[in-house]
Amino acid sequence: MKTVYLVRHAKAVKRKAKLPDFERALVKKGENQASLMAKRLKKEGLVPDLMISSPASRSLETAHIFADKFGYPVLKIMLKDALYEELSEEALLYVIRNLDDKYNSVMMFGHDPNFTNFAAYLIKSFRESIPKSGLVAVNVPKDHWKEISKGDGVLDMFDYPKRIEDAFSKMQKGLETDIENSIRKSFTDEDLVLSKKLEKSIRKKSKEMAKELVAAARILKSKKDRESKGKVKTKKKKSAPKKKMTEASAKADPKAKPGASKTSKSSKQKSPVASKRKPAAAKTIKKQENPEKKSPTEVSGKEPK
Repeated sequence: MKTVYLVRHAKAVKRKAKLPDFERALVKKGENQASLMAKRLKKEGLVPDLMISSPASRSLETAHIFADKFGYPVLKIMLKDALYEELSEEALLYVIRNLDDKYNSVMMFGHDPNFTNFAAYLIKSFRESIPKSGLVAVNVPKDHWKEISKGDGVLDMFDYPKRIEDAFSKMQKGLETDIENSIRKSFTDEDLVLSKKLEKSIRKKSKEMAKELVAAARILKSKKDRESKGKVKTKKKKSAPKKKMTEASAKADPKAKPGASKTSKSSKQKSPVASKRKPAAAKTIKKQENPEKKSPTEVSGKEPK
């Protein structure tokens, strides 16, 4: 299977009379959006085998940002004039068909409407428009690039920087409609016709409730994102300090075994002394047999070292 990633360049400076279109560079917002998209793709493991870019500044800068996040060598990015020029879908297909089969995936950086049209050319059901920094991933069930034809592609992913925000907006509008219809069922048609104030109140209340539900959904999503990044402390992490204290005590006394009591240590230390006292007892017996000779222990009152 072969995979084609179509990436539209990030937001660039506006067209100016003195600035050639070819030299338009990315603005700061565009750089941030491109970086965001590259991180998303890397997280999903969608790193291409080959990168091809339009030679225009805004496309090449976008490609460099993606390459930096992927760890892809910038000098290996291929430049193709066909990705900048407003050519037909067949011209872009020609670029793909001439790729080496050692590559199973290619990421192309270019412009619109070329890329949107080409995505619809490869995928029969594709009806979207690719926004800036947007990406379309197309899977083609072919073993060789030269075998790819119109309509052979299957949509694997369609993503862009504001996708999550757009999803929440659609969710809110859908909730507003559902809530409004539910409230209307509580009233008769005559009530709604006679009271314009009631009509306005229903719409207002529906918007408020939908907004609150979407806000709660945002909070849940942000919490899941933090958990996935490991920012939320788990129960296992709370028990970590106890483990560290045990390791610290072990480092302070390497010979000591965990869980060993003080009494066991003291008994081990006293055992050699006890063995030394046995000869002293023997000397005391000899002393009693021969009272004229006194042992050094009797004179000094201390055991010999």
